[in-house]
Amino acid sequence: MPDVSTGDRSRGLLSYLFGPGRRNEHTDPHIVAAFAMPGIIDPGRVPLDEHEAALTDLAQYLDQPVKLRGQRTGKPVPQHVWHCPVRTAPGDRYLTDVEWEHATTPLNVEAGEQIRWLPRCRLPEGLAFPFGGRDWWLIDDRLLAAGHIDSEGRVLGHEVIEDRETVANATILRDHLWSVAAPHHEYQP
Repeated sequence: MPDVSTGDRSRGLLSYLFGPGRRNEHTDPHIVAAFAMPGIIDPGRVPLDEHEAALTDLAQYLDQPVKLRGQRTGKPVPQHVWHCPVRTAPGDRYLTDVEWEHATTPLNVEAGEQIRWLPRCRLPEGLAFPFGGRDWWLIDDRLLAAGHIDSEGRVLGHEVIEDRETVANATILRDHLWSVAAPHHEYQP
């Protein structure tokens, strides 16, 4: 039986998840995969003096749909925060961020998102990858979110780019790479 707890304080749950835990079990808390969060920084990747502000920003961002629903219905949304710990068994190896992202992608696919994978080693020869090789996401062919990562490949945050020429070039590149990328159901990290 999963250990699911519920509540109504997003900020409280985030403080727990990005903190040490009850028995110092939280050794490297960070966001692995998420929808585009323009201007939101991963609380697990900021200096200690910026940690509390980053937690508050993330909680406020995640609570926006909840507040909107409350405004539309005229009543607060009860117990909108769910927490279900996912742990590896003792002795199991830890999954990489890419393995976690790949494992959770079926939820995005079920929601109608089309996802393909293209390892950097399979990029067409001579292709200049934009944004210094960072990951990027094209949103509705009008916005671009370029990822910022640390030296170990962990996500630090995203930069939103709205420049039309940059977005147009990214759209052309996306269309080219889409044809050589593997659909999610065919790809194994």
